[in-house]
Amino acid sequence: MDHRMARGKWGERLAARHLMRHGLRIIERNWTVRRGELDIIALEQDTLVIVEVRTRQKGSMVSPEESVNLRKRRKLIALAEEYLASREIKQSQLRFDLVAVRYGPIGLFGSCIHYRGIFEADG
Repeated sequence: MDHRMARGKWGERLAARHLMRHGLRIIERNWTVRRGELDIIALEQDTLVIVEVRTRQKGSMVSPEESVNLRKRRKLIALAEEYLASREIKQSQLRFDLVAVRYGPIGLFGSCIHYRGIFEADG
């Protein structure tokens, strides 16, 4: 596993712990199909939450928030639809969140910022 992948997995573990500490129940992690992957699928009360985790070094040219562009949003929506169909879920409450993980240049200490409802599935 290369350093970038290892940091990404580290960021996903950090994000999952952060979400659980804040009351979300993790249903699945790294749900993968041919088209791509959903990092974290969670429940918050009666809302199914699709969480994209972006891990970046502090001072990176592109922030975690900026990296979820229109193309990525469309992909997340398509993956969420595929997930719902595969699990035969008729979910009325669906939300897309982002956890931005930043780490410093010395070691893997990090911080998480959880953004709720970063975009709408119909937008």
